[in-house]
This record gives sequence, structure tokens and C-alpha cells, in this order.
Amino acid sequence: MKRGDLHDASCRVAFAAFLHDVGKLAQRAKAFDADPRREANQQLYCPHHRAHAQDPGYFTHLHAADTALALDALEPHLPELLSADPFPFAPMASANVTDSVVNAAAAHHKPETFLQWVVATADRIASGFEREAWTKYNQAKERDDFRTARLLVRFEEYGGPEALSARVTREDDFRFRYPLKPLSPAALMPEPKRPRTEAEATAEYRKLWEQLAGVEAEQSGVGLIPMSHRRQWPLWLDHFDTLWLTVAHAIPAASAFGTRPDVSLYDHSKAVAALAAAIWRFHHERGDDPSAVAEALKERSDWDTPKFLLVQGDFTGIQQFVFGGAAETQRKAARLLRGRSAMVSLLTELAALAVLDELALPPTSQIVNAAGKFLIVAPNTSAAQEAVARVRTRLDDWFLAQTFGLFGIALATTEASADDFVAEGQFAKVQERLWAALETAKRHLFAMAGPDAPAPVRAADFPAGACRFDGRLPAEAGLAVDGEPAHPLSADAIALGEALARPEDRRLLVFRADGAPDAAGLLRLDYFGYRVLATGSAEATGNFGEFAADGRLRRAFDLSLPGADAAAVPWHGYSRRAIAAHVPVAGHDPEANRRFDGLERVEPGRLLTFEHLARCDQLIRADARVVGVEALGVLKGDIDDLGALFLKMPGKPTFARYAELSRRVNAFFTLWVPHRLAAEPAFRTIYTVFAGGDDFFFIGPWRTVRRFAQALREDFRRYVADNPAIHFSAGYAMAKPGFPVRQLAEAAEEALERAKGRRDADEKPLKDAFALYDSVIGWSDWGRVEEMMDRISHHLGDELGGDDRERDGLSSGYLYSLLRFAEMKRRLEARREPNARIRPADALWRSHFFYQTRRFVERVHGRARDEAAREQQEQVVQKMIQDFGHEGLSRSVEAFRIALFDQLYARRD
Repeated sequence: MKRGDLHDASCRVAFAAFLHDVGKLAQRAKAFDADPRREANQQLYCPHHRAHAQDPGYFTHLHAADTALALDALEPHLPELLSADPFPFAPMASANVTDSVVNAAAAHHKPETFLQWVVATADRIASGFEREAWTKYNQAKERDDFRTARLLVRFEEYGGPEALSARVTREDDFRFRYPLKPLSPAALMPEPKRPRTEAEATAEYRKLWEQLAGVEAEQSGVGLIPMSHRRQWPLWLDHFDTLWLTVAHAIPAASAFGTRPDVSLYDHSKAVAALAAAIWRFHHERGDDPSAVAEALKERSDWDTPKFLLVQGDFTGIQQFVFGGAAETQRKAARLLRGRSAMVSLLTELAALAVLDELALPPTSQIVNAAGKFLIVAPNTSAAQEAVARVRTRLDDWFLAQTFGLFGIALATTEASADDFVAEGQFAKVQERLWAALETAKRHLFAMAGPDAPAPVRAADFPAGACRFDGRLPAEAGLAVDGEPAHPLSADAIALGEALARPEDRRLLVFRADGAPDAAGLLRLDYFGYRVLATGSAEATGNFGEFAADGRLRRAFDLSLPGADAAAVPWHGYSRRAIAAHVPVAGHDPEANRRFDGLERVEPGRLLTFEHLARCDQLIRADARVVGVEALGVLKGDIDDLGALFLKMPGKPTFARYAELSRRVNAFFTLWVPHRLAAEPAFRTIYTVFAGGDDFFFIGPWRTVRRFAQALREDFRRYVADNPAIHFSAGYAMAKPGFPVRQLAEAAEEALERAKGRRDADEKPLKDAFALYDSVIGWSDWGRVEEMMDRISHHLGDELGGDDRERDGLSSGYLYSLLRFAEMKRRLEARREPNARIRPADALWRSHFFYQTRRFVERVHGRARDEAAREQQEQVVQKMIQDFGHEGLSRSVEAFRIALFDQLYARRD
């Protein structure tokens, strides 16, 4: 069989499995309640149970009947299934449709043929059902509330890395649910549970069904996928994956009595599709007898056979790739940084595509793709092992040729059986094997220890000198960016960064390297056998319809970002990828642009440079003076104890639960955060270097970034259903705009490590902290920082008069003295720590503070001439002693210190 035919066949099997439960949506929406075919379909696809011969019995899992009707309704928008030869299925229009796509999808509760058993087995593996549990489930009636039940927020039940039990166990005790709406930033956020009427629930499901099927055929839903893309199953299915995610991300997969709605229909469907494609390919490539395999699947006699090959990819050296390489020029610095960050996602995406194409697997076989990592489910055959080895060699050769092996993408494989996903305690062991295999692959990158290992010292020729944007790489003769000699990878990163900053260029097209068009926006390098084109509107993308039809176009990604409208649904007919990120652009505000006097003018809508960002937090006073430090702020952080979150999440671990947890963690940073930055005017000047997986890195105006850190923490708290056991730590650093980004990143990383190192009195790790200005404070104590800022701001108002330098009430000199007293107090508190510097004078901080405060008030006011003036001065002194001494220095010295730095930087001339 030709590779293209095998690829299409695998996609058809995956599609049948992907939509095996689409009937749950249709049933709950009552989309086909009036259809006369529904009763006949129940006879065909729904299990029937009776207690005795005279008992009329009852049907269970009625959604299976709706699955067949739903697929019939969607069929006009699908790749050809009627008159063509849709191997391995029978054509839907043929007389013998026992093994049609519809039957394979709808008969998963009542399978008979080999293909039906493939889908049914994948369904049972993804659900984690052992034999007895499945039999019981298959006989169970629908929950009474199957239509009004809402998806639980599993974050809510997690008890923490040391917890021995769940915070919540009973379904009724969960306080939050996911809203039943199409995917959008708002739909990601849990909401308090509330009762719903049957009519209200039906209406919500009806909107989702319309989102999928489309109200008007070619103008919404599945009809938005370009017609030309229907001729290529992998391309079309990748688009449809995004649509099904949009529709089913919050639909509960479980609906039978006794089950808990804690897995989304999308994640369950994706796992079933990946497993089904692998099962079918395993037996197809071995030439196994279909009838014998169907019987073995039915009896589970081969469930201990390792049919699955789990393929992991991991981009190694991300930090060095993004921030490394001393540049000899600061030109294009912002675009280069954004482009390099996007390039990490793009290279990972292309590496996964290379694996999928080489294995002839559908896009739904890729279960995880986030933060430079991916996981693909493949058949465990010799052909698959050899295909992975070929891709590994291709990736190694590319990174050696283009980067001297400074970076790479490690590929690791792990065998697994059905029992490994289902048997009690086995999936945790699979996860451990996955981690161990990946760690081994990272150490064997480039096969440096093998008999055919490349030379350990690479030949390096720099005839055109070093790349001015990355001194580690040679410049290519004749290639320059703005007159600066460049390596093609640097030139591509800059071009990608520029393209992603333009709202009109929000699509990436991936072509086979031997079939790419000669078009503007095409990146220079061949990436693992692919060429990448940055393009814009659907109309422009449509110019490549013939490339889609004949398979030269392998992927078409929609990179558009969520905007200020939290409820906007980001479905535009193309598969979505989180490669673009929010970047600050110039506006039309002349008053704000006064801060940029002396800098190169940036056209409205174009990317602001770091020099512009450094001035965005400066204040323009009434006398036209600009005050405040000119500086950038950098925020770096990640979720604390993420590994424990995956390993110790309550409930039986299953493939679908694993995939959903990974997706939801990633979605906060890739969908919610871009919306937050776009929706809040104060945050639009923040530059997203990366945000995905479990970590983030932002650059922007120093004070804006610091404020965003707190807003991000509050959003994340809401996102995890107010669970105090799930949190992130962050580090913050400041620098002038010309400061090397690599060193700025290192400073933020050091601050993050300090935040992670926060401990309680018993030396127990606490984390959940924010490190800035050489202080570490728990997020739960951040309210004290804001209180201190308010107290200082109060005194900076009209509490005191004074000359021009002190017209705000407090001089910079006095604020610096407060900072000195804070350092004395800190050293005094740390005297018991190892290697602490003991200064006897530090014990006198309080008396120094009292003296300095009284002296400052007298100097500003002058000596009081009467009793009323003396009383007024004394009130001011006592207020300052209370606010700065008792509440600040004595009670919350770290919070007070942070607040002081904030005010000092904001007042600097």
C-alpha cells in the first residue's frame, strides 16, 4: 500500500474513533429526537438488557444511535466517504455498510466486526475500564441528570504533593464546574456550581451542536474548513481537531449511572482516536486475521501484548536557544527574542509532524504538544521503530548542521500494552518509564556514544565572519538583515518575529520542502524536510488550494490571538497553534508618545522596542517633567511541583485524564494570558517571550510587569478553583533597556530560585512566592505589600508641605533612610542563619528611625512656634511612626522594603 493511502486510511480509523461519542452532544441537544431513524438506530447500536424472557427490557447508551445520525448530518462537509474507496471501511453509499465509518463509530457499545472492535477497545482503554467495570458500565442506564450535569474541575480535588487523600471526594462537594460553552478565554474559567433546568441545559447543548454542524453550511462550524483541504485527510483532520476541541472541551464524557463527570468529551475522544489508529495499524502491518483479532479484543486475551509505541519529543536547550548567543548588535533585539521563542514552538511542531508523516499517522495521534514537548501514540511495529530512527537521524543531522549541536530535539520510545493503561497502578508505572526513557534519550542526543557517532569536534568555518545576532553561528555569505551579517536561522527568527507582530500575518503554512511555493514570507531554511510560509488572511491562504489538494501543503495553522472579548470563540476554519504571543505595539496617543522623545519613531500598530517599553511607566508631571526610572521589568515563573500534580492527582489515572490535565495547564498560558494582556489597557505594553506548558517569561515596563505578576497570580488562583495546593512561584528583575537579555534572564532565574527556596520555620519548602528587589514574599502576604504602598502613597500626598524636592510630602533622602533601616532590621532577623553578618549597630534601627523621622518632620515644617503647631507636628510624627515603624519595619519588613523600592524607582528624576 502506498504511504499516502496508508496515511489516509489511518486518518479514517482515527476519525471514526474521534467522533464515536458525538452522539452524546446530539442526544443532549435533542438534535434528532424527531428523526424517525433514531428508533431503528437504537436496535442497531444500543445494548439491550432484560431481567428475564418476559421482561421487555431497556436500551442503554442511547447516544450511540445519535452518533450515527450526527455523522450522517456532518457527512457533506467531510472528506470523501461515499463514492470513493474509503479503505479500510466500506463506502457509506454501498449496499454492504457493515464496516462503514458510521457503523465503526456508532457500534462501540455493541461491536461485532474487527473495525468496530478496534474503536470499542480504544474506548475502553481510554476510559481505564477493566473487564468487570466495563460490563457494569455497559449495562448502566443514563444518569437522571445526564443533560444538566456539568464537568467537574479536577484541580479542586488535588491535595498537594504531600497529601495522602483528596481535598474533595464526593461529586456534590465540588464547588465549581466548567461552563458549557464553546472554547474561549471565559469558558476556561471555572464557575460556582448552580442548578440548571432541563430546558436551559438543552439550549446550551443545542448551541454547541450548531457550533459543530454550522447553522449555515459553508459559513460556520465544520463548513468553515476550506473545501480544498477536504482532499487531504491529515490536513482536514488537523483542522477538525481544533473544531472538536472548541465544541467538546467542557462536555462531560461520562453520562451513565454511577460515573463521575470529570473528563471532557474532547480529551476522551482524542485518546480513543490515538489508541484506535495504533491498534488498527499494529494488526494491519502484521497482516493479522481480522476475525481472530476481533475475538481476541473481545476476550481481552491479547491485552498484555505491547501494541503501542509511545513516542516522546523534547527540545533540549530552550533557555540557551532563546537567550544565548552574544549579539554584536541590539538591532532587531525585540523581534529576534520573540522570533526565537516562537521558533521553539515551531521546531517542536515540525519535529512532531516529521514523526507523524514518517509513520503515516493522523494528527490526532499527537496527544500532547506544549512547552517544547510532544507525545505521539504509534503502533509498536518494526516499521514504526525504524521510522522513528529515521526521524531521529534527520533531526540530529539538522541541528548539527545548523547549530553545531548546541540544541536538539530528543526522541524517545516506550512500549505499552492495553493492560498498562487499564490495570490498577500500571499507568503510573508507564509515566515513570516515559520519564526515564526521555532522560536517557537526552543523554544520547546525536548518538555521540554509538559506533557511527559523528566527530566530537565539529568543523567550523566562518568565511563571512560570525552572525551579528548570534555569535555562536557563522554568517552566511551575502545574507544580511538591516545591513548586519546573519546566519539563516537568525534571519528566519527575525522574520518570524516581525511576521507575528503583524496582525495581518497570523497564519503559518507548512509545505513539503520539495513542493513549497516561491512566495513572499517563506522562511529561508529547510526545517526537517519542510518549508514554512508566514501569510495572512483566509483569502491569501486560499491561493494555495492546489498545494492542499495534492498534499504539498502539510499543515495550515491559525495563529490569531484571543482579543479583549473573553467570550469570543477562536474558530476560523483552521487548526490553531500557540506559536504567536502578545506583543506591545505603538498606539495613537500623542500624550503617551511624549515619553518617547528622542527615540526612533514607531508607526502605530508596529512593535515597540525595548527602549520604548522602558519609558512606558514614566510619569509626565504637570510641569511637563518626566519622572521615574527608565527600566525594563522581567518576570519569570513556573507552577510549583508540577510533577506531583500529575502523579498524585486523585482518581484512577487514565490516558484521557493525563491528556486533559496537560491541556488545561497549558491553556491557561496560551489562551487566557494573551486575552488578559489584550483586555487590560494597563498590560498591553507587556512582551510575552514565552508562556506555555507550566512556565512563563514576560518583559515590559518595570512597574507594569510587577503589577501584572499579582494579576496573573489572582487569575491562576481562579483557574485552579481556589485550591491553595496549586500555585506558582515567580522571580522579577529590573534593568536598563540596553542590558543583555541573556543576563536579564539569568537575573530573573536567580530570583525564581530564591522564590522556590522559601521555607517555613521548620525548614519545610513553601514555594508559592514572589522574589523581587532581593526580597522574597509569599503570595498570601502580598496584600501587606499593597497596604504598605498605600501607606507610603498617603504620606506622599499632602500630609506635608515643603520645597520643590519635597512637595509630595516625603523626600527621596528620607525614603532611602527608611530603606537603610529596613536593611538593619533584616540583618537583625537573619542573625541566626549560617554565615550571617552580625552588626551590633543593627539593634539600634528603631532609635535611628525615631530620630530620623522627627528630624525630617521638623526640617520640613520648621520649628513649631506655638502649641497648636507642635501638636500638629506630633500627630504627623506619630502617624509616620505608626505606618513606617510599627506596621512597616516591625511587622512586615519585607513587604515594606518592596513598597519602598517601588516608590523610589517611580520618583527618580
